[in-house]
Amino acid sequence: MRLDDPSAVMAPNHPLAHFEQLRLRQCYEHPVAMPGVGFGSRALVDAALQEKSYARAPELESNSFEYIKAHVAKTMAVTFQIESGAPLAPVQDTYLTARLIDVRDVAPGTLWMGQLAGRSLSVAASRFAEQIGRDLSERYQHV
Repeated sequence: MRLDDPSAVMAPNHPLAHFEQLRLRQCYEHPVAMPGVGFGSRALVDAALQEKSYARAPELESNSFEYIKAHVAKTMAVTFQIESGAPLAPVQDTYLTARLIDVRDVAPGTLWMGQLAGRSLSVAASRFAEQIGRDLSERYQHV
């Protein structure tokens, strides 16, 4: 399923929190905290930064989203997350907020749900997977 609009995540008092939507260049005017290279949001941003003059190494890089979120909540740093994991309205988060990044700057990502070939799911697991797929489709309307 396709999840459009990667987002920038920051503290609620961050200067970028006052915008409705952001350009990637605006985010790179501030310190950047990034997940490790193997994460989807990192791949989307890295691809968008190809040949950009403002591209630079992140201030912080970690494989722990909890650590990155804690860092961003206490500093002027910005991080990136796909739409489904970002604290976008109507989600209320005391320590973090998110703003969508213009799709002209960062291409949409894709979320895949799957199961191992030849493996049967229990009825409960199968229904749970169907429910998640349905809920994500309704919420993001991109499937």
